[in-house]
Amino acid sequence: MERKTISVLNRANQFKKIEQNKCNEMIIINILEPLLEIIYQLKESDNYNYIPGKVTEKEDGWDYYGNKFNEIYKAINNNIYLSEYEYRRIYDTVQGIQAFTRMFSGADGLPDMFFDANPNLNYFTFAFSEDGKKCKEFLKISQNNAPTDRDYLLSDTYHGNNAINNQKSNLRFDIDDFFIKELAYAVRKIFINIINEGNKQQN
Repeated sequence: MERKTISVLNRANQFKKIEQNKCNEMIIINILEPLLEIIYQLKESDNYNYIPGKVTEKEDGWDYYGNKFNEIYKAINNNIYLSEYEYRRIYDTVQGIQAFTRMFSGADGLPDMFFDANPNLNYFTFAFSEDGKKCKEFLKISQNNAPTDRDYLLSDTYHGNNAINNQKSNLRFDIDDFFIKELAYAVRKIFINIINEGNKQQN
């Protein structure tokens, strides 16, 4: 009787692992991959204003990307293996990126979760731009969380290192390329955390 109970439990645990692996595979292929594809189209779409590849026609990208996000939302709801935690976290992440694509305010349009995942994104906000630096004294007075002198120094160091690596490796990256890289990394970290937490819940 004891052997049979252990065998049943082992099979149940194996089934849970298979189910979670299937869930993770669906998350990566059907949600994360198309979400990263949208992020990497920031330049090609002129900040999501136009459909990529439609250079001459300049077709409006609003409905185009709306449909792209609808496909991702569909994939989220189609993944019946998601826990409530995974579902909410993934949905909020995707919605955060969609809101970013429609605010047209660069990094300043990102929700806090992305800055929490990758603090380097702060260096792409208005406060650290050339225009932002010109009014940094005003920002210190008007904003409670305005950058400090040390923050500006760290930003200059960060962008300086990017410029050195850019020239050394002949990458020919511009500021948007570096921003895309950091945003993609933030999304990657968020999804890794979601998947890891989902795995823990199954154990």
